[in-house]
Amino acid sequence: RIPASYLIDDDLYEQIFKIVNVIVYPYYTVVKRPMMNLVKWKSNDFHSQRALWFDWTPVNQRAKITRNYMHLNNTHSIPVMTHFFVDFDSVTSILIAGNSGSGKSYFLSYLLDTLHMKHKASDRISELFVIDPKKDSPARWCKAMNVDCVYPSGSGATADFVANITEALSRFVKIIYDRQDKLYDDPSLKFSNISIVIDEMLVLTENIPKKLRDSFFEMLSTISLMGRSTNVKLILVSQRFDANVIPVVVRQQANLKIQLGVISSATTRFLFEDLNPSGILIPTGRGTGLISFNDNKRISQVLPLQTPTFEAPRGVI
Repeated sequence: RIPASYLIDDDLYEQIFKIVNVIVYPYYTVVKRPMMNLVKWKSNDFHSQRALWFDWTPVNQRAKITRNYMHLNNTHSIPVMTHFFVDFDSVTSILIAGNSGSGKSYFLSYLLDTLHMKHKASDRISELFVIDPKKDSPARWCKAMNVDCVYPSGSGATADFVANITEALSRFVKIIYDRQDKLYDDPSLKFSNISIVIDEMLVLTENIPKKLRDSFFEMLSTISLMGRSTNVKLILVSQRFDANVIPVVVRQQANLKIQLGVISSATTRFLFEDLNPSGILIPTGRGTGLISFNDNKRISQVLPLQTPTFEAPRGVI
């Protein structure tokens, strides 16, 4: 009601969020917003014609995904948690961040497995091009599933490896331009998904010549900006995503962002710039953190995350 003896501002909104989020747990999760959400309220009394609005969703649990489930799933909807699914056709790019041991590699293996799985009534969700600078679990997954993977040779320098990757990315830029020409003639065309997966971006971008890094960044920016309409997507993994790791425009274009491990203002400032994570109830354990998916069909939610468990190919994890 107006007038009130207290300030109706972001601080009040934050305090109510913290109180309500604890009260409704473990049944619901209140969605954290970066600022106060004030809405018009249906009332004939001027003094009560406004309200603070809070969105909430059922509490998500860790999903257990079987290979049989993915085989029978005839859509491009990827289960992430019990009440949270991602339509991969609506994904522009994916960023996965987290400290060492947070579960990044495990979740990436799950994504690779899901995208590569042949469905009962359709082809694979996406064609994959995988780059693994450390020749670690993504490379082992590719070997197990007979998928091409680019990784450095034992004697090669990092700069040479980045130069080879940049050359490979230029071929995908050509695919984007070719698809755009076809769209120009027929805007109704639908293209199959192509996903460029790069693990451990930090390994690639540290201690390489500036000119080479700029060329690499230029390719990433072009794919990020122009791949949206042609279904060419980036899936990037790194311990952090500051401006030295990826171009700012790539970070801005990604609409699926995942932060694993320790959650604080320091760790979330790159993927969730406007978010103060205090008050969000984060589960404990590996493979936990925050997730945000903005597909223009729902409110932009930042939710607690528990990555799924799945039947990994033998020898991968």
